[in-house]
Amino acid sequence: MKTSVLEVDPERYGSLLALKLPGVIRTEEQNARLIAELDDLDSTPDDLTPEEREYSELLTVLIEAFEQEHYDLEGSTPASRLASLMEEHGLRQRDLLDVFGSSGIAS
Repeated sequence: MKTSVLEVDPERYGSLLALKLPGVIRTEEQNARLIAELDDLDSTPDDLTPEEREYSELLTVLIEAFEQEHYDLEGSTPASRLASLMEEHGLRQRDLLDVFGSSGIAS
């Protein structure tokens, strides 16, 4: 019996899930592992089976949920995100001159 718009075979999909064991992401390591799996799947999207496409969508939902909870940017501004990145990487305004092309824009 096939279901869903993608015509996913429940037995094949069940086997794939049993092999991969996806679940709620709780750590950075789990997140990195699932991102790597998703990247592998995304590298050949035309060759994916309906079951792999469904698994890819599941990974996307799991990763987005983890990142929304741990990397929420709500309330931040582009300027505050840039300032945070600059601080994290030990950069000053003058380090961004090549990026922005002028000191007026960089400041």
